Amino acid sequence: MLRDIVRVIEKTVPRVSQEVIPAMESLGRVAARTVRAGRNLPAFDVSALDGFACRGSGNAFVAKGSLEPGQRGSVTLKAGEAIFVPTGAAIPAGSRFVPREYVTEEGMRISVETAEDFRKVWRKGYWIGKGEHVVRKGQTIGPRTMELLALAGLASVPVYRKPGARLLSTGNELKKGIVVNSNQYLLTGLLQRDGGEVVGCAIAGDDEREIAEALSHVKDSDFLLVTGGTAKGIKDVTRAAFQASGAVFLLESQPIVPGKTMAFGTIDDIPFFILPGNPRALRTLYEVFVRPCLAKLCGRVGATAVSRARAPEDIEKDPDTIHLIPVLLSEGHPVRIEQLHVDEPNGFLVLERGTTRVRAGEEVSVQWVNG
Repeated sequence: MLRDIVRVIEKTVPRVSQEVIPAMESLGRVAARTVRAGRNLPAFDVSALDGFACRGSGNAFVAKGSLEPGQRGSVTLKAGEAIFVPTGAAIPAGSRFVPREYVTEEGMRISVETAEDFRKVWRKGYWIGKGEHVVRKGQTIGPRTMELLALAGLASVPVYRKPGARLLSTGNELKKGIVVNSNQYLLTGLLQRDGGEVVGCAIAGDDEREIAEALSHVKDSDFLLVTGGTAKGIKDVTRAAFQASGAVFLLESQPIVPGKTMAFGTIDDIPFFILPGNPRALRTLYEVFVRPCLAKLCGRVGATAVSRARAPEDIEKDPDTIHLIPVLLSEGHPVRIEQLHVDEPNGFLVLERGTTRVRAGEEVSVQWVNG
């Protein structure tokens, strides 16, 4: 099962350390601790709009100044008196509230057009209540969470450090510049999208000593992504270089299409993936296997979202393989597969071992990229 392979990866990967950063810089980071508000805001009931608090009946009142935003209504009004109440100030007890649009001001006197009380109040704790969750451990911080941090009076927040990845590309064709190393750009974009960062890039030729030299610099990273050198040809010496450097292989030759040649393990206790150089295969393996690794590293919680959809066409496969097809999914209900074999997928059709053929219209399992 696909989930069994992912579980091996997740069990191997540790979480990175924590740091405290300014709340203003926390967008997209993962909370390292659950944070609750230590105060009510507003601290007391306040007016939700500008107007006048008027004491007594009638339409004419003497204005007795104004309150300040955030000021409690400690003023006591007599019959026939009024006071200006700005948005955010408390409405004095025993008065009726008239919005400014219904009031005519003439010096210290005002006249109101209605006898109705238009009291519109933000109750104590309306914006945030004491003890309310601001952010939960493992939650990705978004703009709304940043707003809640400000309302709770929190200028900083504990988060997991951004996991740092080293990228190593192998192949003489890359080292000589015959082939553009676009995979490093692709992986950099994917890592940044998912909350990681690149701490170093290297290219090594098809030479065991060159690859081993590149591996000697891996200790300053949280994980390593290697592209190329996964085939079984004579020139592919990547595995030999890893073994000579003391790497432990935990996953090899998995029944995955694409990706039978993918490998996963640890070197100096640092997780690594060896991935094929084909961009589409690389993208598929990243989304299905590397993303869960990165999520575990940076403390992000939440299982991968899985849905059911109908196959848009007949699909045949080897019964001994797990087939992964990048797809474009609709986000409505029911979920639909709009297109197969896309370069920018938002999901993957997953056909487990034992399946030989799926007919058009038959229900299949799909896994969301951003679930």
